[in-house]
Amino acid sequence: MGSRVDPLASFGNFQNTNLSRSISLSIIDQNGNEVSFEAHQNNPIQLIIPRDPNILIPSMYLQNVTSINSTINNLLFNYHYINITSSLSISVHFEIHSLNRSLAYLFIYKFDQTPLLNSSINLIDGWTQFCPFNLTNDGIYRYFIDNQQTPGHQSLIFGMRELNSTEINNYCLNNSSINTSLPIIDESINFTSNYELRIYTSGCYYLDENNDWKSDGLIVGSLTNHYETECLSTHLTTFAGGFIVLPAPINWSYVFANADFSKNKTVYITMIVTALLYITLMIYARFKDKKDFEKLGVTPLADNNKSDYYYYQILVFTGLRTNAGTDSKVYFVLSGDTDQTQIRLFSDPHRKIFQRGGINSFIIAVPKSLGLLNYIRIWHDNSGEGSSASWFLKYIIVRDLQTMDKFYFISQQWFAVEKDDGRIERTLPIASEAEKQEFSYVLSKKAYHSISDGHLWFSIFSRPPSNKFTRVQRCTCCFVLFFTSMLINIILFYLLFVSKLSSCSSLLTTAQMLFEMTLMKFDASQIYGADAFLGPFCFALFMFLVVFVCLSMFLSIINDSFRHAKGNQEQDQIILSFMLKKFLRWTGLKRLNQSEIQEERDCRMRSQYFDPVENFPYKIDQLLEALNRIYIAQKIDLARLEKAGF
Repeated sequence: MGSRVDPLASFGNFQNTNLSRSISLSIIDQNGNEVSFEAHQNNPIQLIIPRDPNILIPSMYLQNVTSINSTINNLLFNYHYINITSSLSISVHFEIHSLNRSLAYLFIYKFDQTPLLNSSINLIDGWTQFCPFNLTNDGIYRYFIDNQQTPGHQSLIFGMRELNSTEINNYCLNNSSINTSLPIIDESINFTSNYELRIYTSGCYYLDENNDWKSDGLIVGSLTNHYETECLSTHLTTFAGGFIVLPAPINWSYVFANADFSKNKTVYITMIVTALLYITLMIYARFKDKKDFEKLGVTPLADNNKSDYYYYQILVFTGLRTNAGTDSKVYFVLSGDTDQTQIRLFSDPHRKIFQRGGINSFIIAVPKSLGLLNYIRIWHDNSGEGSSASWFLKYIIVRDLQTMDKFYFISQQWFAVEKDDGRIERTLPIASEAEKQEFSYVLSKKAYHSISDGHLWFSIFSRPPSNKFTRVQRCTCCFVLFFTSMLINIILFYLLFVSKLSSCSSLLTTAQMLFEMTLMKFDASQIYGADAFLGPFCFALFMFLVVFVCLSMFLSIINDSFRHAKGNQEQDQIILSFMLKKFLRWTGLKRLNQSEIQEERDCRMRSQYFDPVENFPYKIDQLLEALNRIYIAQKIDLARLEKAGF
């Protein structure tokens, strides 16, 4: 007979055998040839396969069953749920440690659904009794479900019930025998002591001709424990044993028994307040989305001449300052190299224009091209009432719809008799490329855009009307993020503190407790067993990686900013360089040289032309094209109406 023992049996993506040795057995004749051998099923070959001697067995999970109020839901058993889904057959091993060694228990189970047992219903797949004389030397009750029962099932639900003194006398007769009749009980459970649980699965596998692990024809023996697997086989090949310690089972009895309002006031109040806040913000966001939709559209000026066929598109950006909008009539004259317009009036018969934070688009028709634009003279008649008379103009963008050239006119000033210099008429020259690259423009544009559009929470109140990401969608994303953050905090709190994290590797072994942790089932007294440094450190690290990094990626995808990562990086470098220079000057560590002094003087001279250009800079081309298509469609509809005689 030939045999071989390999240290570890890991193969491919199948991880159940990682902690097992692999054993190869074969019968060889005198010529060295392998002889086929098959044992009878009634007398199989027994194999003891050892595991990795350095394996770490997790501690048992305390079940706080004494706090369950069974009278509320008339509970007959304390139920637990475990997931046993596996591509290969596995056995399930239960270890139960009662904190009171004199107690006895009734154990029932059923696959894929809740077991029911009373005087009228017997819906179980198996049962046993744990009596005090069944205890091992370490004070643990053990139960074993072999791998012949588990195939085809995804879950196993088992129930525990503490037997009272009368039931112990009836069903645990003495130290040598036990009543084999199934106890039928209709009284609610009453636990006088807590117990601890540990559940693990094991399996027996062999390598087939394709080097894949299989479990056909192998039976897991009852002698299987933490350190070795007993396998019963009728053939010889390469064998390995599987071993996985399952996470703490979900205690449904505890969950439902403690789900009332009186025991969870903080949780329920938090959820109610959050739901009311979400509904309120959704109503506000929906209302503002409708208002934003009314602000969109392109308006041909009422004083356009039908005989003029050279068109310019004018976008006017009103500021976000208090009382920045106006009800006054606004006039302008647009001047170029070859010609200039007459005095024209901005007007829209269907919507209010020049409202705070608004973007208004107009089409102006002229007889011929104005050439390269030089300036725009703009003023209002101060006819608005009260605070609606003044106007804060950010800037104007003019686009030649024939050549698609764009011209920027920067204002960033009040048109008001009571503010700044008191002027209500200004001449705005075309902005140069140098002015648009000033740090003041870059910082202002980036800060404003980050808050009004890039910041998920603030953008609910300040979202640009032209952005397709609506306020309602932003509001929903905010609350999804809020609840996700709460869930992550609950999970990491349990993983890193209650699970007594002592090393980073133990984090992976406790990660399977995800669902139970979301139900906040844990014993807070175990926090003291956590590592004083490693737990908080890993908690902070995971919070940074999961919350902040993933959130940044999410917002980048939403705002389509990956395309502009290089440009954003250059702007960040400009901002960082400027802040560093300011800090060095403020601390006196660096003095300005002659060129920097001259540059600062030039910046002061150009400061009156503060350049924000666009409050959604990367989408302006798309906006202009969309407005252009709307205008062309309006012209086509107007031509059809005129042709029809309307």
